[in-house]
Amino acid sequence: MKKIIIIVLILATPLSCEFFNHLSSDKALTKKIEEKFISEKEIIDISQLNSFDWDELLIIGPYSVVEKVEKELNLDLKNIKGNAIEYSDNINLFIFLKGRKPVKISEISRAIGDFSIERIIIKKSKVKFKKTEDKQFELLE
Repeated sequence: MKKIIIIVLILATPLSCEFFNHLSSDKALTKKIEEKFISEKEIIDISQLNSFDWDELLIIGPYSVVEKVEKELNLDLKNIKGNAIEYSDNINLFIFLKGRKPVKISEISRAIGDFSIERIIIKKSKVKFKKTEDKQFELLE
């Protein structure tokens, strides 16, 4: 009986680790980001979000298939697969990376606008956007 319990625990550990490592949209972070984009500023600098450690940002748009993005960019995105991006047309998903692994995600409402870039990994130092007149945000070069 002890052997069976030990075997079950050994087999269940990887599954439970994956469950506990799953990222959900950070509501406080989302609010901060959306406030920046709603502001009257013409240039929005996301690089100043320093309440957690990150070094790159990936934005994926509505109906994006996470597995496809993983393959295209050679990333491990297992811990974000439970979000609504694949089925929703009202959000853009901001994926904050540290060492090319997701550390935070934020579901940004499309009501504030859309982003001209998707599926490109952007270095933290370059995450600055410019507003256009048609509610689009372009990466500032």
